[in-house]
Amino acid sequence: MKLNEVFILRISILINLVEGLLEIFSSLILFVVNAPFIIKIMEFIFREELAEDSKDFLVQLMLNYANNLSIDTKFFLAIYFLVYGLINFSLAYVLLTKKVKHYFFVEIVLIILVIYQMYKFLYSHSLILLFFMLIDTFIIILVFRDHQKLLKGVKKKLSYLLN
Repeated sequence: MKLNEVFILRISILINLVEGLLEIFSSLILFVVNAPFIIKIMEFIFREELAEDSKDFLVQLMLNYANNLSIDTKFFLAIYFLVYGLINFSLAYVLLTKKVKHYFFVEIVLIILVIYQMYKFLYSHSLILLFFMLIDTFIIILVFRDHQKLLKGVKKKLSYLLN
């Protein structure tokens, strides 16, 4: 594996680690806060856009979604973010430890996540989901190549010890 690929893999692992932590934090916030508080936060975040154009389509769409956020939806999102965050954090941690025995598990979990993202994309046609799906696919390729490199190193060590 080239130095650039190793660097890109390490950066993507760190991004997944941070993303996992943010998703866990977001899920905890969703468990604790109520819908009116979420709306106030969104109004605060988008206050400049609302001052410029009070009918901004994207801002109004997000505020409308927050206004119609049911307890069931909020709970589902909290669980989804928690599970996905734990998976991202765990996978990143496992990859940073560089233990060969865990790579196969990581590859399988990432492939399952990409298949799930493809399934969701078929129904939502979300460009953001497509973007994350492509990034995760790229990460799978880098992880697979890193795994192969580690396996070659283990085989060399075994052949050295056996000779």
